[in-house]
Amino acid sequence: MTPESTTDVERRHEFEDLYSTYAGRVLGYALRRAPRVEAEEIVGDVFLTAWRRLDDIPGDPLPWLLATARNVLRNQRRAAHRQGALTARVGLDPQPRTADDPADRLIEVEWAQAALDLLTDSQREAVLLLMWDGLTRQQAAAALGCSRAALAVRVHRARLALGATLDPPPPRGAATARKPDLMEDPT
Repeated sequence: MTPESTTDVERRHEFEDLYSTYAGRVLGYALRRAPRVEAEEIVGDVFLTAWRRLDDIPGDPLPWLLATARNVLRNQRRAAHRQGALTARVGLDPQPRTADDPADRLIEVEWAQAALDLLTDSQREAVLLLMWDGLTRQQAAAALGCSRAALAVRVHRARLALGATLDPPPPRGAATARKPDLMEDPT
């Protein structure tokens, strides 16, 4: 076995720092979209891609990592759809699924899910990146692959869609509290 070069050691340390800093955030993102087992696979695929493309990762890696996670999830769903279509065509019974991890249920708050279900995929993704993942507008736009203006439109439409459902009109003469602005930059 030959000793590692300085460059290899530096790359490994850079990757280890990237993983230790962002793996939890990527897992949280994935858990909101998939059961635990799938979410862990998504994280593995994201960081495998990150290792392979370590030199391509921008200075602020979180939006890049979350965009990669979104793409991995899409690929997994397409593969599952193809598998389901093939299974139906051949007439085979799909393998029984195991019960979800109880931790998955902690994040599935009924009212929040019902509200999020009112939104389109792009609106839901924008709101979750800003409010749940705590990304800035610039980071969320980068993760979604859109401009800040397009992000603002998605969030505005999400607020309109949710407004009537979540905020019934207050009684006449009642003071109203200021709603948090999804487009305010928390930093």
